[in-house]
Amino acid sequence: MRPASAKETAGWLLAVLVGGRGRRLGGLPKGRLPAPTETGEPLIERLVQMASPLGARAVLVGRADAYEDLLPDVPRLRDAPQSAGPLAGLLAALHRGRATGAPGVLLVGCDQWALSVDDLAVLQREVRHSGRPAAFEVGGRLEPLPSAWPVDDATLRAVEQRCLQGRGSLGRALRKLRVVARPGRRDVAADWDRPRDVAAALGPEVAARVLQRLARRGAS
Repeated sequence: MRPASAKETAGWLLAVLVGGRGRRLGGLPKGRLPAPTETGEPLIERLVQMASPLGARAVLVGRADAYEDLLPDVPRLRDAPQSAGPLAGLLAALHRGRATGAPGVLLVGCDQWALSVDDLAVLQREVRHSGRPAAFEVGGRLEPLPSAWPVDDATLRAVEQRCLQGRGSLGRALRKLRVVARPGRRDVAADWDRPRDVAAALGPEVAARVLQRLARRGAS
């Protein structure tokens, strides 16, 4: 599948959410886990590298201190104070998009190990064609990440309203804005929430070594 041209996507933001605490992984920074690829680069590096073929600019949203040595030149944003969780990250990214003239925001989680450039290009095209948010539907379930969002007044108002009302669900915000749901493959929204998720993708022995190494790094 051909990613959109630079002219079609100029100024888009690829917002990588890094604010999760990873409690079920012992508080480890999930974006530092190795991608299940031949090179095994950190997940967050792999995601940030997707920005260029999509004609986008990457930004880390949330508590990004754990990635300063990996991505010192990638801009950071704090979550919007009106809310918490992914919706707060989305609102911060939409405001940055408005301030920089971005037409849209691609929103991904830092531990989404199965994502590809083609996946994000599908969502990007839907936003350009419909002017509405886009996300994947897997097995009848709407997956809020990854998702793509237009940067316009209607989207900003709707997301801000949900934040102020304490309705912090990203999925509900998508449905409120009449999301375009595209059928997605089974693992398009896969992430690593628990040690067993990492073991399933990397193998038990490799996963154990990786988690131990990151735990030692966090304790040092």
